[in-house]
Amino acid sequence: MDLLDYQRQCRAFDNHEPGLAPLVLGLVSEAGEIAAELEKAARQDPSRRTEAQLRQRVLEEAGDVLWNLTRVIDTLGSTLPEVAAANIAHLRDRYREAGIPLRPVTG
Repeated sequence: MDLLDYQRQCRAFDNHEPGLAPLVLGLVSEAGEIAAELEKAARQDPSRRTEAQLRQRVLEEAGDVLWNLTRVIDTLGSTLPEVAAANIAHLRDRYREAGIPLRPVTG
């Protein structure tokens, strides 16, 4: 799925109060859910949960993080592709300034 298409489709599921606060709080909460899944996995008997199950739960929570982040970006009048491109440019500058070599991009 294309990021801009995803961003457009996300709008259909936004029933939050207007403003950034509910979205940012949701974003942080969902990121906490990822941490909670990892914490559970660390203290749980490995025979009770497979790596595939953990992966599935983390990816589900990551989807919720992505939705909230997308709505934050949309509310601020920007797009996922714009933010992604700006972030890559920022990372390139940071790595160049620090003298850190970039890994080859594959796939």
